[in-house]
Amino acid sequence: MSGGGRQERLVAAALWALASAACFQSLNTQADQQTLAPPPSGDETAIDISSMPIQLDVNDDSQTTMDSCTKVRQDKTNILTAYCAGCHTGPSAQGLPQFNFVLDDSTLMTAVWNRAGQAPLRFVIPGDPEHSALYIRASTDMPPIPTDLSTARLPSATLSDLSVLREWITHCL
Repeated sequence: MSGGGRQERLVAAALWALASAACFQSLNTQADQQTLAPPPSGDETAIDISSMPIQLDVNDDSQTTMDSCTKVRQDKTNILTAYCAGCHTGPSAQGLPQFNFVLDDSTLMTAVWNRAGQAPLRFVIPGDPEHSALYIRASTDMPPIPTDLSTARLPSATLSDLSVLREWITHCL
């Protein structure tokens, strides 16, 4: 073993010891017995966001609502239009199951997907995204990976998009 390699390791160990000692702070053993001082009176500013309107269109600040589900429904429609409607609307709807009602909320809540060898599954169960076929498929395997390597995969919903779908199914149906 060369002397230079040993010296480098010793220097590195010494630097690590110094750096690690600087990173630790002493433990306050009486922290559980201390009380926090109340905030100074008169300095608080309370903001009541429950009375603030929700802007529906980022380009038009005159369109607002006080119902958060109105915005969620609007966003849900935009998401399903962007990611799903291209294949799941109209007479030439694709996919398994083949359905053409992805933008029809009432049909989504009543239609059942009869899967071979498995229990039937409703597309949307109000209040239950984990058992709603639309949410399950959107969050796991939609759009499908093309079998033809020359075909680009279609974009899929983002986590933000999925959170909107989840909110819609949980609270806004």
